[in-house]
Amino acid sequence: MRSTNRHSFIRSLKRKGLKEEIVIKIGLYDLVTSTTLESNKSLCRHLHVRECQMDELWTFIAKKEARLTSLEKLAAIAGDAWVWIAFSPVDTLVLA
Repeated sequence: MRSTNRHSFIRSLKRKGLKEEIVIKIGLYDLVTSTTLESNKSLCRHLHVRECQMDELWTFIAKKEARLTSLEKLAAIAGDAWVWIAFSPVDTLVLA
C-alpha cells in the first residue's frame, strides 16, 4: 500500500509541474511522511474525546466487484473496498 501512496504523491506533484526525478532525488515523499508521522505521535496523544462515531465508506480498486474476472477475484488485488472512519463530531477530530 505504501508504494501506491508514493506513486499517487509523485503523480500529484507532477501535475503541479515538479519533475519526478527531482521529487525522488530529494526524498520529498519520505520527508513528508516521516514529518507527518512524528507530528501525529506528538499531537495525537492523550486525547479526551466526548463522543466517537464510526462510519464506513465504500469504494472500489480498479474495478467494481461485479466486473472482476475469476482470476482477478483470486488475485484479490482489485474489487470492492471498505474504509472505516472513526471521528468525533463534537471535538471535530478524525481519529482513525
